[in-house]
Amino acid sequence: MHVCFVATEAVPFAKVGGLADVIGALPAALRALGHRVTVLLPFHGGIDPRARSLARRLSPVPVTLGPASWPFEVWEARLGTGVDVVLLRQPALFEQLPIYTGGPADPPRYAAFCRAALEVLAERGTPVDVLHAHDWPAALAPYYLARGLRERPALAGTRVLLTIHNIAHQPLVEAGELGRLDLRPADFHPGGFEFYGRISPLKAGVLWSDRVTTVSPSYAAELLTPEGGHGLDGVLRALPRPVVGILNALDPQVWNPFTDPHLPHAFSADALEGKAGCKLALQRRLGLEPRPEATLAAVVARLAPQKGIDLVAAVVPQLAAADVQLVVVGDGDAPLREELERLSAAEPGRVRLVTGFEEPTARLAYAGSDLFLVPSRYEPCGLTQLIAMRYGSVPVARRTGGLADTVLDVDARLETGTGFTFDPVDPDALLGAVQRAVAARADRPAWARLVRRLMRLDHSWDVAARQYDELYRTLGD
Repeated sequence: MHVCFVATEAVPFAKVGGLADVIGALPAALRALGHRVTVLLPFHGGIDPRARSLARRLSPVPVTLGPASWPFEVWEARLGTGVDVVLLRQPALFEQLPIYTGGPADPPRYAAFCRAALEVLAERGTPVDVLHAHDWPAALAPYYLARGLRERPALAGTRVLLTIHNIAHQPLVEAGELGRLDLRPADFHPGGFEFYGRISPLKAGVLWSDRVTTVSPSYAAELLTPEGGHGLDGVLRALPRPVVGILNALDPQVWNPFTDPHLPHAFSADALEGKAGCKLALQRRLGLEPRPEATLAAVVARLAPQKGIDLVAAVVPQLAAADVQLVVVGDGDAPLREELERLSAAEPGRVRLVTGFEEPTARLAYAGSDLFLVPSRYEPCGLTQLIAMRYGSVPVARRTGGLADTVLDVDARLETGTGFTFDPVDPDALLGAVQRAVAARADRPAWARLVRRLMRLDHSWDVAARQYDELYRTLGD
């Protein structure tokens, strides 16, 4: 099949979050199964065409949405994996703004990108078997395909899959913007893309796709609830075929503590000695007391209530009293950042906040920590807990979404399970799970066996790619 991804970010071109890792890895896994795969992305600021071996087509692709016309330059490359990449360049829309502004400028510019992506695919002439759109910025591509562009020969037989990576991220657009987005007024009603008097691009994608997926089985179930569906639960429940949850995965070549260039000491499940060296290096780099017997817990996340960072901040004094050191790598909400900075100043040898996102420090935090805290209020899938396991850091996670699918509570002997879990959104519940982990770590031989077992788990994209492959083949049924 010819499978075409439409998304906003992908490693190695642009990254804000986990979506970029998915779009960087899943196409390669599908290519390995024999499919032809094309990834279409906006040409964001900071992308160097020479570094990525991009070649520009001579003729731009004109896109008209309502009163506005946008010429898109087309830049192309073929990755070493055999995946074709098409970057659509419109400097006024993408190079002068961050990938996501969170404001009213985003829906119109991503609507233009969706139209440009379809125009390029139609112009290339190679039949597209599957259009795989990702999250709300790509959600108007299924609508535009159904409302006119399916008449183009290359798109006539195209089936559409929409993957929701995080339903909480879905802007609404005022009804007066119908023309600007080139949406048909006849489709503005409760059975169409209308959402309480406004336009929902994500709802349009859901309704005009052949099938909808999300990034874990548990999150698929949560999307059907009023709490988890963010207003679209009824729409998702009413679909003729249920939402499918396919768990995200990792690229084992990218995430490998034995070959990771950011680590001062290499290690593996068969040779754990280097992990102790990474722990000591992390403690020294961040000014923590260099003590191997202390339990070192890490967090790598946006500083946001969704990630449960407030729960972590609330238990810092108790963690310090239990001889638990804490490293937090991330940035985000100012009140959370300020609280963690205050706690770091109060416990300089035990607590450290590293603001921003520093890849070397984040990698060392995975490798050097004993525990990895993921107390999210909700988590569609989560990749950090999978990375932590790969790097021998045992997750302490709240049972929600993809965390519930990947972090299973260990037994008393540490012979089954993959971490320490809790349910209530409550600091005491998080603290209790950490205390259980600290007590379990006292049995060092059993703890080492647990670490080795976690590091050997297969979280690669092979299984997920085969699940998508099977789903693609049923889209026309």
